[in-house]
Amino acid sequence: MKAVIILILVLNNLIGSLASSCEKSIPTVAYVKTCPRTEAEWNAEAERKQCHVVKQNCTPQNNFQYHCLINAFANATVEVCAPARNIIGHCAEYNYGRQGIQDHQQIKCETCPSSYLSTEAYKYQECYKLVSMKQNVEISNSTKITCGESDQRQGIQSTSMQTKIISVEIGYGG
Repeated sequence: MKAVIILILVLNNLIGSLASSCEKSIPTVAYVKTCPRTEAEWNAEAERKQCHVVKQNCTPQNNFQYHCLINAFANATVEVCAPARNIIGHCAEYNYGRQGIQDHQQIKCETCPSSYLSTEAYKYQECYKLVSMKQNVEISNSTKITCGESDQRQGIQSTSMQTKIISVEIGYGG
């Protein structure tokens, strides 16, 4: 019986993933530093984004909703208007290539319930913290490069260079 329920959930998720693809979501994508942490913040951002006025034919208008999610690479957070969908056991992501919201298959969410709506992602801050941790690691990693003796013999002055990897925010205007 348990296997049947799991199979139904997986099939429902697969069908939902295909059905939630929506080309009209792409112009609404905006990279943001942080996502809302509370329902009140989420609702305020949803009101500002005005997803209900975007002309689209992907889903009933009341299902084309505000989201703030991690991207497919889990290295940024994005605001987007897209069809809401059920997420099963993972963090929710916006996948630009698939033009929709889906489960991030590589990131299991420990604090999420077995199933939740993508519009309730703000309740599971664990998913956003992964992006923040990844950005901090990228910013703080550094490599020291020193020219060797063979370079000095060829007339190249020996110096040290400090290279830092930085995170770059990308904005998409539609």
